[in-house]
Amino acid sequence: MKSTRLLSKTARTPYPPASFDVVYGYYILHLFTEGDRRALLEEGRRVLKDRGYIVQTVVSVKDADYGQGERLERDTYVHKRARIKHLHRGEPS
Repeated sequence: MKSTRLLSKTARTPYPPASFDVVYGYYILHLFTEGDRRALLEEGRRVLKDRGYIVQTVVSVKDADYGQGERLERDTYVHKRARIKHLHRGEPS
């Protein structure tokens, strides 16, 4: 099983298109703004094989931190220690 870590939101993975059956993200999308989340998901789609799956774990708007900090965009706040936090509603982004 091959895996990689995408360390920069603007970087592309070193893999050619259609390299993976599954692209998995564990509590990562909430750390980015909408545009950056879209870029990360687009890169995931690029390296995903036909009929493959993108699986993400996300933070919900039911989280205790919802609404805390400075609002950047819908459901996205600059939270403690200047960290961006987006909380998901359960609908597609």
